[in-house]
Amino acid sequence: MKPGQVMLAAARWGKPFAGTVPRGIRRRLHRMADGGVSGQPATGAGAVRLGSAPVIPRNAHRSPDRVLGVAAAARQVHSRHREATARCLLVTDTLDAGGVEEVVAILALGLPDAGLDIAVATWNPGGRVAARLSASGADVVCMQHDHDRARAWVSAWRPDVIAMHQASDWIVQIGCELRVPMVETLHNSPVWMTPARWRRLHRRHRQMAGLVAVSDRVRRHYLAAGSPVPPERFSIVPNSFSRQRFQTRDRDADRAAWGLADDDVLFVSLARYEPQKNLIGLLHAFDRAVPASPGARLAVAGNVGDPLYHTQVTRFRERLSHSGRVTLLGHLDDPAELLGAADVFVLDSFFEGGPMASMEALALGVPVILSDAGGAADQVGGGARGILVPAPTGEDVVTVRGVRRYTYRPEQANTAELTRAIMRMTADRDWWAARRAELRGQAADVFDERRQLRATAAAYTAALERSPGKGGNR
Repeated sequence: MKPGQVMLAAARWGKPFAGTVPRGIRRRLHRMADGGVSGQPATGAGAVRLGSAPVIPRNAHRSPDRVLGVAAAARQVHSRHREATARCLLVTDTLDAGGVEEVVAILALGLPDAGLDIAVATWNPGGRVAARLSASGADVVCMQHDHDRARAWVSAWRPDVIAMHQASDWIVQIGCELRVPMVETLHNSPVWMTPARWRRLHRRHRQMAGLVAVSDRVRRHYLAAGSPVPPERFSIVPNSFSRQRFQTRDRDADRAAWGLADDDVLFVSLARYEPQKNLIGLLHAFDRAVPASPGARLAVAGNVGDPLYHTQVTRFRERLSHSGRVTLLGHLDDPAELLGAADVFVLDSFFEGGPMASMEALALGVPVILSDAGGAADQVGGGARGILVPAPTGEDVVTVRGVRRYTYRPEQANTAELTRAIMRMTADRDWWAARRAELRGQAADVFDERRQLRATAAAYTAALERSPGKGGNR
């Protein structure tokens, strides 16, 4: 199979539809992924230069709490020994790095202040967020892919409510067996769902005492798909950011550490390398904007969620007319290092729930360009905090057909709007820079983590009240 044919095959099927890709094509794509990425992803400032200035390392003697961010605050929370009114088990399949994992971290460290005794259970071992939570004093247990171990541990810990965050069915089975009320948080609008998958999900949701959606658009997506959970059992709890992790930074030092000159305009996208994040569409629009955007540079950083897609993004970047203006990085242990140096944050996703990375950018006073997905409109605030562009598929309600059509197609329905937004942000750079303190204040108010913690605790308490007699300690 020639590379062009492989590209066409990837465009036709893509990751969300991996189960339908012929085995021979998948083997060929994996071989390309294994050999198609040159070099190792950078892990922080100083490892790579983004601009035209020399790299100037930061002070290497920052305290560990400054780097980890939440550690000091977490130790204070766990040292208070408040009287817990109920035991809540937060469950997720993995605690490595990503928006869902950061939500779990915020809840694990903050809900004890709401009177809940918290433990975190994960199915897969290891992970960056797991290590950070453990170092912060949170109770984290890994089930090591062992259902019997998981059931024995949950039974011994006796939770009053189980709160699921992208957790697979192992915990649903245990919750039903132990008669513990369960609440699931819906972090996304799953456009790839087939009728059979929706039926399976509906059977799962019939076991829930309540559902939490991270935005009203996500809630409406599930209701439109025929959710068996009545609207009154849906809670809408927007995501937030941790103030401890994203404090005011030394912008000059951050930019110097990445080798950025004064006239470099840095666009940053924190996004996993997978089709949902639509990096091919973003790179194409940015490349079109460069001739009219002096000094514009783009840095993408994130985990490799799909090696096949990562390979295609890497090769697409090499074919850009202005490829020297685009840098592809790996996961950053401290994303504030890069966000602190940014002029603009940009995310052109096909679909989202409540994107965390854009909130974290706003927390540092960085304006955003977001595609109209999930809670993006609320984050942009009618233009007060950035620019909202249409969805890449051009659909009011994004469909699997639309995502499949555009996943590997650079020219998309919103390319012109996204290109203009990049040019406009470059031209208005000084105006936005003067408003950084104002943006930080708005973000601290609109995306206050205390509001998320109160609303989440209320949703879990309501689930308990709807399930009298259930729960390990009742």
